Amino acid sequence: MIIGVDIREWQPEVRTGIGRFLEELMSNDRFLLCSDAAREVRVQTGNLDVIRVPERWTLWWDQVSPPRALAWWGADILYSAYIKAPVAGQVPVANTIHA
Repeated sequence: MIIGVDIREWQPEVRTGIGRFLEELMSNDRFLLCSDAAREVRVQTGNLDVIRVPERWTLWWDQVSPPRALAWWGADILYSAYIKAPVAGQVPVANTIHA
C-alpha cells in the first residue's frame, strides 16, 4: 500500500505534536510525502518518496493539488494528520482529529 501524506505541518526547526506523530507513523508501509517546496522532510528512510507541489493558493492546495498529484503517483490513500482534508478527489482520504 502507498500512503500519501500531507506534511505541511513539518515546519523548519519547530517541533509540533502533529509533526512528532507523523514521524512515528512513517516507520512502516510505503509513503509519498506531499508538500510545497518550503517544508522540511524530517524522516529519511527507504520507504519514503517526496512530491513537491507548488502552493498557489492554500484552499486550492488543500482541496485539489495533493489528490491530483498523489493519484498520478499511484497513492492508494491520502492521509492528513490534521483537520484539513480534501472533500473529494481521486484517492480516498483519512485524517486525524486531535482532541
